[in-house]
Amino acid sequence: MVGVTPLFLPNNYGELSASLGGIMGEMFTAQCSSCGFECNVTVGGGMYTHRTRSMFPALCGACKGIVSANVVPKPPVCDTCNGTDLVLYGAATRDPADADGAGFKGELEGRHLCPACKTYHFEFLTLIGVMFD
Repeated sequence: MVGVTPLFLPNNYGELSASLGGIMGEMFTAQCSSCGFECNVTVGGGMYTHRTRSMFPALCGACKGIVSANVVPKPPVCDTCNGTDLVLYGAATRDPADADGAGFKGELEGRHLCPACKTYHFEFLTLIGVMFD
């Protein structure tokens, strides 16, 4: 499962995204240094769809893994099962020993809870170089 949207999302993220013209979509790769689990995630939305679809990585309770969550609706919705049992990556998944990230993409900084081995060795490493709008 892949896909993602902003980790730190203010309560009015959907409105902010629309009013700012949306957040340009970017692809990241994420990997656990403990067990080797790896996936690609999408953050943001496209030029024509950002008012209705803006993705951010989340842990889905129903899917039991990393999914892309559409954060425009409140509450955010899993893109795989349409469920709302989600924990967006960010402060809730970050290792308590790591400092808080700042801003939209800053929430992906630091070590996070790995969905495979349940350790705090999961990091959003690099921008793959794919942007979309």
